[in-house]
Amino acid sequence: MRYELKVPQQGETTEYVTITGWSVAVGDTVKEGQEIGEMESAKATSPIECLFNGMVVELCKAEGDEADVGETIAVIEG
Repeated sequence: MRYELKVPQQGETTEYVTITGWSVAVGDTVKEGQEIGEMESAKATSPIECLFNGMVVELCKAEGDEADVGETIAVIEG
């Protein structure tokens, strides 16, 4: 099954984040709760936490890209 990892709501006023880096690559195996990258909003830098067990099949945003809250940033095959 394919799972989409989306940008979570970071605060009431946050509309988008910037992806500041990934610590995984396509093909890597990941576990629920694992930190797989980092994102930055206007107020804070936060880890990107994987919500699923599986394999990374797509990183939809590159380092430095902006992503809207609710937008898919990674796809995990479980």
